[in-house]
Amino acid sequence: MWKRVGLWCGIFLFGGLLQHASAAGLLTGTFNVSGTINVTGFSTITWNSDQSPFTASMFTLSASNLSVGGVPTASENGQNGIATLNNPPESVDSGGFTPTSFVTFLVAAGLPALDIDYIYPGTGGTAGCPPTTAAVNETCTLAGSLFTFTDDSASTSDAKFDLSGITSDGLSSWNGIFTSQFNETYQSLLAGFGPSSLLTNSFSGTVTITGNSTPITSIPEPATWLLVGLGLCAVVVLHKYRPAKLT
Repeated sequence: MWKRVGLWCGIFLFGGLLQHASAAGLLTGTFNVSGTINVTGFSTITWNSDQSPFTASMFTLSASNLSVGGVPTASENGQNGIATLNNPPESVDSGGFTPTSFVTFLVAAGLPALDIDYIYPGTGGTAGCPPTTAAVNETCTLAGSLFTFTDDSASTSDAKFDLSGITSDGLSSWNGIFTSQFNETYQSLLAGFGPSSLLTNSFSGTVTITGNSTPITSIPEPATWLLVGLGLCAVVVLHKYRPAKLT
């Protein structure tokens, strides 16, 4: 029996050390993304690399200040994975949804993935939808959409959207702001976009990862693992070295 207790003592101590190492190695920093976005109305967003061979479900990552536990990651730049978004279940402004895998770091092995759990609604309002006359800086968000369309000039426009989530280890949160620039008028862009339309264009964005003071997931805190382990160890030690009974 006491050998078994000793084994559990070691397991809990090891778990505590692993959790401590994980907490000390949280992912933080900022990176830039670029590629091609394909939008099917309000239901699906797929992504493609902007580097040959233009691989599907990939994007180009460029960063200078990503770090793990305060140590810069020097090899994360390059082609990384990004998952298709489907509505539902990843609904806009739904109060959040179950975290699902979104970005996977394929270049720097071992980094936690970015899980998405919230898509912000666009902030353009409906007053400029659809526009009847040109008005620089006019904005529009179609009902139920994540896109904020903006009239940039007489011949250009853009669409912005905002996503957020947590890292797969629950130790950090992230926010990503994405922009797609169009060499066409605001009126033409909106006229060609709707619930079932197909929109394809290049995109760029910035993702910021911030460490949390406490883990978001329900993984036990390092202190919990260590206290339980130390308690079991104390039981084993006391039993092994207890004084013999007087007869």
